[in-house]
Amino acid sequence: MIVSRKSYRKGMVKVAIAYPAPARIALQSLSIHILGRLVDEDPDAYPDFVFLNDEMGRTTKIRLKDFDIVLFSVHYELDYPRILR
Repeated sequence: MIVSRKSYRKGMVKVAIAYPAPARIALQSLSIHILGRLVDEDPDAYPDFVFLNDEMGRTTKIRLKDFDIVLFSVHYELDYPRILR
């Protein structure tokens, strides 16, 4: 699992990195790892990951609708409908 190298603190921008597939598939995607690292490098942003059927971020336990920014990594057209779940 990809984990931030810093602790969440109040006032940080909460960034969800979402992948419309189960975690075991999503974690094989290089894009998830790159996005996580890029967000983690920003001192004012905290990355968390949300995969298909997750209701909350993996580390923060924040609901998807409560994130400040949601980034999607989609590789196939057939994944588009899964975003709406």
